Amino acid sequence: MRSKVLSAAVTIVALAMPAAAMANPGSGGSGQAQQSKQAAATLQAALSAAKANQNATNANAPVNVAGGDISGGDNSANQTATNGALSAAGNAAGTHQDNNQTQSAGSGPSIGSGGAGQAQLSAQKSLTAQLAASKAKAEQNATNANTPVNVAGGDIHGGDNSANQTATNGALSAAGNLAFTNQSGGQNQSSS
Repeated sequence: MRSKVLSAAVTIVALAMPAAAMANPGSGGSGQAQQSKQAAATLQAALSAAKANQNATNANAPVNVAGGDISGGDNSANQTATNGALSAAGNAAGTHQDNNQTQSAGSGPSIGSGGAGQAQLSAQKSLTAQLAASKAKAEQNATNANTPVNVAGGDIHGGDNSANQTATNGALSAAGNLAFTNQSGGQNQSSS
């Protein structure tokens, strides 16, 4: 009795299946493959140099020569000397990579037919190299002198003698780098 019921069930299933499904049993779907590769290289160099030289001379040298008396007033020499050098170098670099892959494959209509084989490969490489060099040099030579000379056969009456000097010297150097790298990759496979 059991064998008759099993035999009847197989017959019903066979009659219910379409002819196309019976024609190619066990066929698989087509294979799919995706490969993606991204490479980015950023090389930057920034060089900067500044040089300032200054020679500043300030002198108060009154000379009085007389056979009699000498009466003089005030004598002064004032100087303000400013010297500077500024140097700056910088780099900014950005790298952005996106990689998205999608595959979709359906299975065959036949009994035993499998879905498509799928493969995905994704590779990303990024190189950022930066060099920033900066040099600033300020040289200053400042000379200040107060040398009054009085030669007289009589009395010498003089005022104040002065030499005033303000010397300012500076050097500023700056170097900087800024870099960002952003990589994103997405892979999606679906099979029905």
